[in-house]
Amino acid sequence: MLRPETADDAGFLAELFAAGARELYGAAAAMLEPMIALQHRSQVQTYAAAYPEARGEIILDGEGRPAGRLLTNAGQEGLLVVDIAVAPAARRQGLARAALAQVLARAGSAATPVTAQIIVTNLASRALFEGLGFAVSYREGEAQIDVRWTP
Repeated sequence: MLRPETADDAGFLAELFAAGARELYGAAAAMLEPMIALQHRSQVQTYAAAYPEARGEIILDGEGRPAGRLLTNAGQEGLLVVDIAVAPAARRQGLARAALAQVLARAGSAATPVTAQIIVTNLASRALFEGLGFAVSYREGEAQIDVRWTP
């Protein structure tokens, strides 16, 4: 289930970002907390500048608690999934799939294609998008994979 993101979600979103970074950095994460906080602030500013009209939504778990975030942006070429993240403890429960299914239902009603870019090494995200019927496009040597769903 999704609900609109509000200013009250800032702490949750910072912790969600930090949890992902801790996974990435492993044991070194404790020493890198100030850098992780800086990276999160940079991401927030970058997204706000690049996608000022983006729709931020909180992914809720089965108990209605925040478990992730989804950021989408409507543009001339369709709907872009800017970011989707689920807290490590809430992964593998179908939350991202359910959130994206809601996005696809909205996009399908409006006959709008949905696109995203996935880092090449993020195999779980690639499987998620492919499992929802996104077509994959990849150019050798690129750092990201383009995915597209057409209603």
